[in-house]
Amino acid sequence: MRAVNLVVIASAIIILNSCGQKEPSAPAFESEYAKGTFGYDLDFLRQSDSVVVLNSKDGNGQIIVSPKYQGKVFTSTADGKKREKFWLDQL
Repeated sequence: MRAVNLVVIASAIIILNSCGQKEPSAPAFESEYAKGTFGYDLDFLRQSDSVVVLNSKDGNGQIIVSPKYQGKVFTSTADGKKREKFWLDQL
């Protein structure tokens, strides 16, 4: 009986101690572009990957590719960085 009480008390202490610990919050991501635009995704991807941007002759058509992921295309646009993108391929 004494061993059971000791286990219950130890469990309660561990549970109560872990309730006060909070996960560190992720650092806020800031971009000069609005969320959902090609420029926003480009800024976001540049934080964690060495991406390459391929442009059309006029500069409006662009795609973001990653050498790290064997040339994977993450997103593209036909209307420049401030316009909506076609998609963001998440890992």
